[in-house]
Amino acid sequence: MQCGRKPIYWSFPEIVTKLDSLLLGKVDGIKYSPYATTQKLEEVIPTEFIPCECTIYTWIDKGIMQTKNVDLMSKTTRKNDPKSSKAPVKRVLGRSINERPTYIDSRSEIGYFEIDTVVGKKDSMDKRFNGLN
Repeated sequence: MQCGRKPIYWSFPEIVTKLDSLLLGKVDGIKYSPYATTQKLEEVIPTEFIPCECTIYTWIDKGIMQTKNVDLMSKTTRKNDPKSSKAPVKRVLGRSINERPTYIDSRSEIGYFEIDTVVGKKDSMDKRFNGLN
């Protein structure tokens, strides 16, 4: 059993055909954008049944409509935002452990500790974590 609201394109398939005719320029020879089609449909259909611009793009991408991305004026020519395609900056927090001298690995000198073996004062840590500075 399927629950939930049925999509608009199931309940009102004539909306999809009107959107297609406006997007493909079959009405008056002018190809409208998805936003312009919503404005044009407001003259004919009550606004509660008109899908938003984002929904129209989703229907086109899913293949619900006859209109394809190639038929749209600006979607195929848009470039990706160069800011979003940059890789995140990796922070360098110091020298790598691989760069340390080899005599440290022999453990012949005292004073070189691994960080997971160092334990601080319990009192100062407890106050700091409890917010009692």
